[in-house]
Amino acid sequence: MNNTAATQGVTRDERTSGRGYPLPHPDNTMQADIERLRTTLVAADADVTAQIAETRRRWVHNFIGLKL
Repeated sequence: MNNTAATQGVTRDERTSGRGYPLPHPDNTMQADIERLRTTLVAADADVTAQIAETRRRWVHNFIGLKL
């Protein structure tokens, strides 16, 4: 999200408590919140992908008996 889109139309910059993902808010413009939701989805996708990769890595290490 570019700086202009990040600030235009955002009156409430609420975020999730755990990962700090941007949340939509009724006081924000729809265009601003769509950008915030896109940012959140991309960040959540990256986090889930990283978690899957780590789980696979641990499973392989455990399966072949390596100590982490």
